[in-house]
Amino acid sequence: MQAFEWRERLVALGNSEEFVRAHEAEPGRLALGKLRDIVLNAPERLSSNHFETLNETHIAELVAKYSAVLARDPEGFFGREASDEELFNRAVAAARYIDASLANGPAPIVDDAAVFRTSDGFYVLPASRYRAADRPASHHGPRRRLLLHHRVVPTTIKGIEVRVHISKSVANDPKTPRTVGCGVFPGAWLEEDRNAEGFAVRAVHGVTNLAEDLLAQYGQALDAGCDAVIWPELLVPPEALNALSKAMLSDPLVGNLAPVVVAGTWHVRIGSRWRNRCTVLDGFGRKMFSFDKVRPFGAGDPLKAEALDPGEGIDLLLTQDELILFAICKDFCEIERNDLLVECDATYAFVPSYGQKSTCRASIDAATRLQNRVGTLCAVAQQGLALSAEEAAQADNFVLCAPRKPQSLAPENCIPREPFSTFRAGK
Repeated sequence: MQAFEWRERLVALGNSEEFVRAHEAEPGRLALGKLRDIVLNAPERLSSNHFETLNETHIAELVAKYSAVLARDPEGFFGREASDEELFNRAVAAARYIDASLANGPAPIVDDAAVFRTSDGFYVLPASRYRAADRPASHHGPRRRLLLHHRVVPTTIKGIEVRVHISKSVANDPKTPRTVGCGVFPGAWLEEDRNAEGFAVRAVHGVTNLAEDLLAQYGQALDAGCDAVIWPELLVPPEALNALSKAMLSDPLVGNLAPVVVAGTWHVRIGSRWRNRCTVLDGFGRKMFSFDKVRPFGAGDPLKAEALDPGEGIDLLLTQDELILFAICKDFCEIERNDLLVECDATYAFVPSYGQKSTCRASIDAATRLQNRVGTLCAVAQQGLALSAEEAAQADNFVLCAPRKPQSLAPENCIPREPFSTFRAGK
């Protein structure tokens, strides 16, 4: 964006109804989303170089300096006569002021994310930017540090619909990091059906009783106080999912945060085609929603490809103070998907996966990019690729434990010692 375009947008916003009424929830969200977009798209000398000079003390001083006029008479706040740096400072101060004002207002009680949808195509969602173990740092750019209490997500990204679901569970302590459990199944291998269109998984072998193993791992999650559990891609067929749901109904998952269970995936026939589908459960084993894989394994090669109809959206879950992103394997780790996932601006990414060492390496790289750009903590449960007992004996399973510094890891560091691993996110 050229400097004059950025200035004109900001001046116009300062005279708009939504900015003048930003103390109200709906116009406030609209104004906040526009402010963030203007700041992110300001010339690089401002959005990168100048913003880096604004540490948290400086920003607090700017908010204090301008809070009276923003509260009483905000119209015309962005004057044409001001320098670029002064206008940028005012935009940062106004964004922080509105961000805090909305957060301190009455908490909306909603079961439909449409409440948070603005007229210009964004969700402005109440979810804290920094968790207990993380703090704003001057090297964090405006995408990560401009807002502290909200996350702004386009309703459509690269033509893909963003679907925001609302958790109805209440957090006991919404500011704490999550305790996450990830399960894998040593020795398991997949039987496939193949035709001219590719393959679909028929059965899991190499495990005496998959449902019993799944329930045993769920028992470990209960003992560890987990509030999130992830199982891998293509390892949870319908009968195992049903057994898990029944067990959870009688012995629910309860943690410090709203419980979320990513119950693996399975190839599900929809009409004449297959979908690689994941079901997300609440703490009582009730289905909150399901989502489908977008990027099939081996796309373009009928000898290797999943015979799938691709998914049609990106699914996010808004809890009491978090935004959680869900993706299956390649939907997470392909580098071409990185900008799309960054736009989701999530607190956590929970990923069921299936593949080899190279898949784990790609997941580490994706987690590094997301953590560095927007602070997303990424947890991955990856089953090792195996189509026979011999391959299963050699296959490695991997767990990425939502680290703060994923760039320091190699796939060898992610091989779990036990079939079920638990960890605190962000450690």
